[in-house]
Amino acid sequence: GYKIQNYQPIAKGHVLQDNEKIHFDIRADLIVSKDKKLYIAEVKTGASASIKEINTRRQLLEYSKVFENNNLILIDTEKNKIKKIEF
Repeated sequence: GYKIQNYQPIAKGHVLQDNEKIHFDIRADLIVSKDKKLYIAEVKTGASASIKEINTRRQLLEYSKVFENNNLILIDTEKNKIKKIEF
């Protein structure tokens, strides 16, 4: 029921390091829509397809901050499941 809006979208982020603004780019897997809502989607397989996996969790948290969107989904391609994630 999700419609792909953008493949591998890039967002520009920054952090402050010793009061110096450091810029970086991040790339999500997809932006999808459903019921007039946009979601940042991450596609994973195996153990990394779990929110319990530290790197996946940190990646999704970074997406929510940099893309300024807390509508996240984690797609497990092996189990054919889509999980909504909120921080």
